[in-house]
Amino acid sequence: APVYVAGILLHPALRKSYLSERWKRNPAWVSNAVKSVRKIWSIEYKSYQLQDKQQEKGQELDEFDRWRQKVYSTASEVKDEFDRFI
Repeated sequence: APVYVAGILLHPALRKSYLSERWKRNPAWVSNAVKSVRKIWSIEYKSYQLQDKQQEKGQELDEFDRWRQKVYSTASEVKDEFDRFI
């Protein structure tokens, strides 16, 4: 069920690697399950824009946060937030 798979994919300790390990005899299950959850993500959540909490408060970013912002902005050019997370 897509809800079960979404729970696995969004669980920080499990994600896609858990499904790949558990369903290694049926890799098509993994790709079909991820496609189902990706469809839900695209319809319901992809259009939301996240804001940096420090920027909301008007605080300047420190060196680490500037680096992190650069890394994540580069990663987001390649994939959407769902793909980056799982």
